[in-house]
Amino acid sequence: MSNSHNAFSAWRITIISILLALVSVSKTNSQTTLPLFGPVFYQDEVSLVHIYLPSDSLSQMILEESGENEYACSFQFVNSLLNETAENVTIRLRGNTSLNADKKSFQISFNGIQSGLNWQGFEKMNLIGLQNDPSIIRSKLCHNMFRYANVPSARTSFVMLYINDEYRGLYMNQEHIDEEFASLYFDEQGNGNLYKCTYPADLDYLGNNPELYQFSLWGTRTYDLKTNEWADDYSDLSEFINILNNAPSEDLICELQKVFHIESYLRVAAIDVLSGNWDGYIFNNNNFYLYHNQSTGLFEYIPYDLDNTLGIDWFGVDWADRDMYEWSPEGEARPLFNRLLETEYGRNLFSSYVNKFINEYFNESVLIVEALNLHTLIAEPALADPYRPLDFGFDEAAFLNSITSAWGEPHVDYGIEEYINLRRLSALDQLEAFEISTVLPEYLFVEEVNFVFNSLIEFRTYVQGIEASEVLLEISTDNINFSVLPGLNDQGLGGDLQDSDNIYSLSWNHSLDEDRLYYRLLLPDGSHYPCESKMIWLTNSNPGIVINEVMSNNTITIADEYGGFNGWVELFNGSNQPLSLSGKFLTDKSNDWNKFPLPEVSLDPGDFILIWLDDNPYQGPLHANFKMDSNDEELWLVSIESGSPRVTDYFTPCVSLPDNSQERTVDGENIIEMTDGPTPGSSNSGVNVLEQTTFSINIFPNPATDEIIFSRKTETVEIFDLLGRQMFRESNVQKVNIHNLKNGQYILKLATGDKLYTKNFVIAR
Repeated sequence: MSNSHNAFSAWRITIISILLALVSVSKTNSQTTLPLFGPVFYQDEVSLVHIYLPSDSLSQMILEESGENEYACSFQFVNSLLNETAENVTIRLRGNTSLNADKKSFQISFNGIQSGLNWQGFEKMNLIGLQNDPSIIRSKLCHNMFRYANVPSARTSFVMLYINDEYRGLYMNQEHIDEEFASLYFDEQGNGNLYKCTYPADLDYLGNNPELYQFSLWGTRTYDLKTNEWADDYSDLSEFINILNNAPSEDLICELQKVFHIESYLRVAAIDVLSGNWDGYIFNNNNFYLYHNQSTGLFEYIPYDLDNTLGIDWFGVDWADRDMYEWSPEGEARPLFNRLLETEYGRNLFSSYVNKFINEYFNESVLIVEALNLHTLIAEPALADPYRPLDFGFDEAAFLNSITSAWGEPHVDYGIEEYINLRRLSALDQLEAFEISTVLPEYLFVEEVNFVFNSLIEFRTYVQGIEASEVLLEISTDNINFSVLPGLNDQGLGGDLQDSDNIYSLSWNHSLDEDRLYYRLLLPDGSHYPCESKMIWLTNSNPGIVINEVMSNNTITIADEYGGFNGWVELFNGSNQPLSLSGKFLTDKSNDWNKFPLPEVSLDPGDFILIWLDDNPYQGPLHANFKMDSNDEELWLVSIESGSPRVTDYFTPCVSLPDNSQERTVDGENIIEMTDGPTPGSSNSGVNVLEQTTFSINIFPNPATDEIIFSRKTETVEIFDLLGRQMFRESNVQKVNIHNLKNGQYILKLATGDKLYTKNFVIAR
């Protein structure tokens, strides 16, 4: 066993009792704060949704057995905060078993007719019938519990649905889990793999071949990839499942923390066993999502479909009394729950979360009061719902008594209040002893790195506990000798985004000449997190293959094989040996390094290849999953070396003049110029140079302090930071006051007539 693991275990033996405040705050770029409910999920009233579609379309839709067909409709949403309509909308049936219900569930798509459209930032709206639950509030209560525990899960509210002015009943409006959800709750782009996991998704090991996890049941993949379908690459899921199942028990926590957000999942598990959620992962290997967060590199567990809870039963099991440590079926594989609870760390943390939720939320004074308030809120539209009694015969009494009394056969064993009280008592009786620690880090990652100019690094970590402010960040260039890097804070300073959100951050402009930087946390007891220090590259790799030419605004220059005129990048092998593109990536975002994996193509020395930047990866392996904007974007060529991204080449800004390209004046060499004679797929020698796009301006002083002066009359002056964010823009000036800008590297761009000039400069005070 490694020394790092021993140190890790020393402090992990005791577990934190953490403060889990009810979170409804604005989103920062992390998974520790949850977005506001907003007007679409308004909590204080029941909103109205009106759908209008041809009557024959409605009749046809209701009779469907698959729910695959979408029908054009118009949409209106009304509450005291919002009254809006939308056209170009579609509606379809949703669900699995609920497709056969008399009270249907529906999905509204705002991009169903025209891709790219949304309403209030949402592409879809899910209206859930909840015909299984006489109270109609069980799913909503469970979603609220997850929000309390700071677990990312769908926002919910209640709406009255009218179709062609007929009242179709009371529905739960449930946020759709897709790339927009991922970008809002996790990483900025939402470009990671999102898997919808349904029965029998037990996360058991099937082998090292990623394709083994692409199996289907009833026509749908059990681990169904919902993003990046064009790549159909399950290697990240395969790696996670391999570690989960095959890491030795003594190393499981250290190995799993490299690929999975352990603590967030254990909060889910604690709520699952308290709420009696038998239709999730632990008992029924069903109903969850896994998202590969591109900021942290960790998989996140997202619960959903929470109506079979709080006393709902179809198995003849008393969920209010079931042993919460033995929740999964005997003899069946549930490694994510069972293996974690076999470790001292996982079992203690799980126990501490159960104890915390019982004392602070899962009790008469909080959860039962919340249930009563929700019940009152929806009473009138629920009792008026003509479809509510059709599936299980839930009459008026069934709803009115659902908080205090069981409905009985065939599946409602407890009223909500009765279940909560009994489950609370049995959980306290089953609860094992656990110790409390003073600090718990959950992840540590580099948010942004300026790989090109080797200066700015932003570290970010999430730490909870009464000694969280005493955690330090350590760095090393040899992974042996570490020193403390001061400035890690949660005060909204120096790169920290928000005060007192448990996200500790540090921005550091370094001057190291080394290739690598290792980093880790030093905890108050002298141990470290993570078990093994993390590494980033500070220098570019030896290119071999380079970006040779870029055109972002292609109107007539060259068409792809489908006749489309889109942006493109030309890659060139400037080495003296064949080189493969495999393992390299293109991206237009410096915090999304593995955005577009290049195909397994080998280039001979002197060979060129065009990659179309058209956001059309379904058209083939040479079509990227992003476009180059006509707003002078950046473009990166990246490889993964020693498990970390390392920049191979970089172009910025990529000019936007129609049918002009930026290219190296000599293939593979360093001078980059703009030309109106692009040469896609062939040598750049002898092109008609319009104007150099770098090294064309004199800036004084450089490095600068409070003001810069440059040597050209200009029409427009813009300053960008190295992440492409515009920091300044003004017309007809020859000097710029920069006293409001922080120290670091910047790009000055000047426009004179039809010519563009750029140059890098440094602010150093």
